[in-house]
Amino acid sequence: MIAKLQKYASGRLVLLLFIITTVVYLVIVLYSIPEVVKLAPEMKLFDMSPGGYDAIYAEELLRSIGQTGREI
Repeated sequence: MIAKLQKYASGRLVLLLFIITTVVYLVIVLYSIPEVVKLAPEMKLFDMSPGGYDAIYAEELLRSIGQTGREI
């Protein structure tokens, strides 16, 4: 398995995957999260709650963002 991974682990491939990952991250941080936060500014999103959340909070957040927020 490691030998197979090493076969494909070229500098170009690593750079390409890094760029793709960075673009996806930037879309999430600069577009998706702000758009969802606009729909429920008083609530923390699931990923922003390191202490966790309960079912009631999850229902309230999903109700607050509505169908529009779930489709972003």
